[in-house]
Amino acid sequence: MKLKLPITEQFLWGIYIIVEALGYIDETFGRRSPTEVFCPETRWMRYETQRKLGRRKFSQLVYRLKKSGFIRTPDWDPKAGIIVTQKGMEKIFRTKLKLQGAKKRRDGKWEMVVFDISEKKRKARTDLRFYLKKLGYKKFQQSIWISSFDVLKETQQLIRNYDLEDEAKIFIVEKP
Repeated sequence: MKLKLPITEQFLWGIYIIVEALGYIDETFGRRSPTEVFCPETRWMRYETQRKLGRRKFSQLVYRLKKSGFIRTPDWDPKAGIIVTQKGMEKIFRTKLKLQGAKKRRDGKWEMVVFDISEKKRKARTDLRFYLKKLGYKKFQQSIWISSFDVLKETQQLIRNYDLEDEAKIFIVEKP
């Protein structure tokens, strides 16, 4: 079954895929803007989305994304491109979770996250709990979460994103 995403999530997911895939810079032939030179996929994605939606609806989509705080335009040149904000990255992360779906671990083991995050990082602690729930973790104790799903890479990425390597540890256990 193919998951149908809202257009805002499709657009943000497309941006994420492009950014993740970029590991090169095209050579310049002829006259092209810096955006086309450094990121030709964004131009293609923009025209493809415009073709599907129409020019007006595409403009409305970008306006809604800006107004919602998912993207912003650079101050030096609003037509140069877009910048995905932290809120936008969180939306992309939630979309990634929806698309991938959690799968049970094949070895029957459980993943356990243990953390002790100070009050100074309250927001990070709250966000960590929120995303652990989204990844399929269940609360064992207030700062111990367990999951039977294979979400180790996503959990590691989450801990790195919030710079919690010293405060949070991941364990693979036989039984909780």
